[in-house]
Amino acid sequence: DAISAQRIIRSVPIEKTDLFNQQMQSARRGVTREILIKQYLDYLVEYDDILRKKDENMGGMYIIRYNEICESLKKEIFEDVIMEKYGFKGVRIVRLLYEKSKLDEKAVKARQKLTELMSGGFVQIQEVPRSADRAPSRTFYLWDIDYKKCYDHQRLLEKKEKEDALRQLNKSSNIQLLNETERKKLHELEQILTQLVV
Repeated sequence: DAISAQRIIRSVPIEKTDLFNQQMQSARRGVTREILIKQYLDYLVEYDDILRKKDENMGGMYIIRYNEICESLKKEIFEDVIMEKYGFKGVRIVRLLYEKSKLDEKAVKARQKLTELMSGGFVQIQEVPRSADRAPSRTFYLWDIDYKKCYDHQRLLEKKEKEDALRQLNKSSNIQLLNETERKKLHELEQILTQLVV
């Protein structure tokens, strides 16, 4: 749903007035709280891609781009994981593949890091033969990244960790230490995990 600029301005808490007063003092004279908020909204539309301006009437209507925000957050978290496991070179390669889609390994110039990323399940390789005999000398390889596949891979890993923890709990004798409510929740969790596997 679209939200009007006036509604957003009214929704900003009065407690934040000090922040706006500081901003207005540092800005030129005649800048009001409403103008400042509209400038922030325009900034979010133009640079951060968080909002989309729908209508110019009465100060404008804004739509919050939830899907884009979620995708952006997923991408940032994914890059953090790559940074932690493969360093800055790994992140650069992932960003390059994201921007350009498929790239020849000569364009990327990082065969070892690409191989590491592939063994981790983060990038894929596609063989493209130049001749019908599919000779390796006349074949080039395109590297690609599929974020959706990587996210699914991450979800499967998390699910496996939960299952392992559940199995460990079932094997231990600590189950007797749980009260009745906790046992019911454990049973519900087991049923959910069983349904997810099927």
